[in-house]
Amino acid sequence: MDISTAWAADLAALTESLDEPGTDISQTLRQLAADTKIAVHSYLGLSAILSVGGRRLEFTALEEDAEPEDIRASLRISFPPALSGSEDPAATASLILFAAMPGAFLDLATDLSWLTGSLDGLDTAAFVLDEDLTVPHDPAPPSGLKARSTIDQAIGVLISQGNTPEQAHHHLDLLAAYTRVDQPTAAEAILAEPDQPSTAGLRADDRRPAHTRPQPGADTHQPPQDP
Repeated sequence: MDISTAWAADLAALTESLDEPGTDISQTLRQLAADTKIAVHSYLGLSAILSVGGRRLEFTALEEDAEPEDIRASLRISFPPALSGSEDPAATASLILFAAMPGAFLDLATDLSWLTGSLDGLDTAAFVLDEDLTVPHDPAPPSGLKARSTIDQAIGVLISQGNTPEQAHHHLDLLAAYTRVDQPTAAEAILAEPDQPSTAGLRADDRRPAHTRPQPGADTHQPPQDP
């Protein structure tokens, strides 16, 4: 299974958010793909879809020589929040397997349904055959989960320094605009110097930058100080 560098970064961020030592989502997906290929010889790839906290992550990884138009069979497995490890009651998680031969997942779906049902896990409605014959999203671009995680961490640092969530987001926006970088890069600058005052270079009365352009020799990691 081919996992791009960008997708690997997203999966690493998701693994880190689980805070479970020994967990590696990327390795788990690789092992799942290898095991599925043994059970279903025409296996082409998989998609994982996670929706939690108002965010949606879509991940698709096809085998090296597989193309989306080769898909003739699919098996979608839907997990309730209790099994997906989320405390969000509205969270959803689904795994979709793809194959080139029609009906390729019939036996696997039957076996999994029986096995999980006997363990009080998933019921038969959680397994859907051949209704997902197209990938749910373009398999090339990553979701930006790594960037989102960096921004969230930086916001957390700013809040820990006494800012409200609104002030923290405002500060990050100002820092990105002042240094002419995107938000993830500005967030990385905050994380690189977490002990710096979060309001450095911001006027106490209106929390706007003291200057609109960098001055020669100015520190590009923080908005400029008041004169």
